[in-house]
Parts: sequence; C-alpha cells; structure tokens
Amino acid sequence: GIAQHTALLAAVAAAGLVEGESRKDLSGRARFVLARRVG
Repeated sequence: GIAQHTALLAAVAAAGLVEGESRKDLSGRARFVLARRVG
C-alpha cells in the first residue's frame, strides 16, 4: 500500500544519507530499488 511504499522510500533515503549521497542520487536509487522490487 501507500504506507509501505512511503516507508520503503524513507528507508532508501535514510540509507543514502548515511552514505553521503545527494538528493538527486537518492531519487535515482529509490526509483531503481522500487523498480527492481516491483518488476
């Protein structure tokens, strides 16, 4: 659902911030992870 989707994005964003990635990179990584999980 939407809550699960949001939680996943938050987790990906948090992991990216820990790695020192930029917001732009986070968006790309989030889409990649979501696409990979879904497809």
